[in-house]
Amino acid sequence: CQHWNRKQLRQTYISAVRRLHNTSMDDSLKAIQKDRQKIMREGCEMKRSQFRTLSPNQWERVYKHIVVNDKHKALYCYVPKAGCSNWMKVLKTLDGHDAFPGCDSLVHSRDVKLLHTYSMEEKLHRLQTYYKFAFVREPMGRLLSAYMDKLHPNGSTNIYHRTIGKQIVKRYRPNHAAADVDVHGDDVTWSEFLQYVSELNRRDVNEHWAPYDDLCQPCVINYDFIGHYENLNDEANYVIRQIGGGGRVAYPPRQNHYHPSSQQTVEDMFRALSSTVRRRILAIYANSYDLFHYERPDFLTGIVKKKIAQLHS
Repeated sequence: CQHWNRKQLRQTYISAVRRLHNTSMDDSLKAIQKDRQKIMREGCEMKRSQFRTLSPNQWERVYKHIVVNDKHKALYCYVPKAGCSNWMKVLKTLDGHDAFPGCDSLVHSRDVKLLHTYSMEEKLHRLQTYYKFAFVREPMGRLLSAYMDKLHPNGSTNIYHRTIGKQIVKRYRPNHAAADVDVHGDDVTWSEFLQYVSELNRRDVNEHWAPYDDLCQPCVINYDFIGHYENLNDEANYVIRQIGGGGRVAYPPRQNHYHPSSQQTVEDMFRALSSTVRRRILAIYANSYDLFHYERPDFLTGIVKKKIAQLHS
């Protein structure tokens, strides 16, 4: 009996410590979120002409990027390369499922409910009453991650080599443009990829490197929480507690073999590009920096500042 009491006391103590930690963490994250929401509102107000009205295609895109969990009354705007696959695992586990689709197969999964499948009345009800959240990532780090995963010669997705990779090679290598030239698309360089992205029409940008405002439209949808990939574990578990999953499921920790590119690696990769490409890239992802509480990096802004200085000299 005495042994049982000690065990019970220890479990009670551990539970109390966890509750205290979570309470302290929640207070801290609420303050951080308040700052992010303030920056978001101010940025949306400054750029209101861009977001005043959305086209039907823009609405359809965001509806197709919002995962619905009716059981926990939650809407998750998924952003590939920002913890998306693990979020799918969490949401499916909360629904009592073991298997879950990765983000690439999300659109083909019958088990996942996307907002675009609901009637307009049902969409509006969920947008007005459900807990809405999204997770984003430092934009250039995400861009590099997308290249390494989808188009780098050692990347894991051959379908991207056969489709987008072939397009890039044919566009930027004159000796590969002829129809009869056999192109595999599995050797796209970083500079070719960035040149390709910098010249795309915003409507044609693949979801793995599309700007966050295109995917989630935060100036027209009032999200309750915008999380950062850089603090993923704490912020994701906070959201899980908010939607009623605390104690039942936790956000999966990163695998030991996972090593994201360092900020220095990202900087070095971008500094090797032409100033023209860097200016175009900054223009595409300006809202991803300004609205989502990320500071524009010097290796992009320095080029712009230098150009402005030359114009005024």
